[in-house]
Amino acid sequence: MRGRLFRLAIILCLLILCPGMAISQAVHYVFQEYRPANFLDETGQPAGFFVDIIREAVENRLGLDLRISVFPWVRCQALVRQGEADLMTTIPTPGRLEYADLVNVPIWIKQYRLYTYRDHPRVPEMHGIRSLEEIRKARFTVISYIGNNWAKTNLEDIGVPVLDATSVEGMYRMLIARRGDIIVDDPILVRDSLNAAGLENRIVLTEGLVESSAFYPMISKQSDLSARTEEFADALQAMWEDGSIESIMDRYQ
Repeated sequence: MRGRLFRLAIILCLLILCPGMAISQAVHYVFQEYRPANFLDETGQPAGFFVDIIREAVENRLGLDLRISVFPWVRCQALVRQGEADLMTTIPTPGRLEYADLVNVPIWIKQYRLYTYRDHPRVPEMHGIRSLEEIRKARFTVISYIGNNWAKTNLEDIGVPVLDATSVEGMYRMLIARRGDIIVDDPILVRDSLNAAGLENRIVLTEGLVESSAFYPMISKQSDLSARTEEFADALQAMWEDGSIESIMDRYQ
């Protein structure tokens, strides 16, 4: 009996001294399909530059198993908030920081460009847009998707009309149906999504550029992985310095 208690005490000490050992199950990463950042390939396997970066950091740098699931974006956030998923990659907001810890090294800087449907009568005006306030003053209606907090915080809250689709592809189909004027997104995300939907000739990129945002891993405060937040950040910093992230991005450019 005494020997059993001694062994149990040793195990408890190791779990306290080595937080990584407390992660008994695979790290659960959740995302919404959004090519080429996150998607399922032709074999049904997770792929994309976010997936590859997270896989390199978690599996190869931290030495942990990784499990990946695809859900609508609203559910992804709910799973992390409830502690049923460990990890997501997104833009930090005050609301998200209430339930998730920030891994304070970005994995991608998103450029917000203006897209519209072909033959929109105000394309020349869109070329000159350089701020979110100019979108508001021009009275353009933006199409986004449910769960996109960037659109709510940066557009709706300053008075820009925003219409939400139920999915990313639905967002593009609403635009070609002329239910709004523009979509604000990064070309690396839009290109593959349009090609996959067969809409590449019906939506055009303007010269409008309004801002940029950094995307970070965020860990559920209820996850054992939260004890290794700084170690996660160090791994990502090393990946920037040794060219690993640049190499991954090059595969999707």
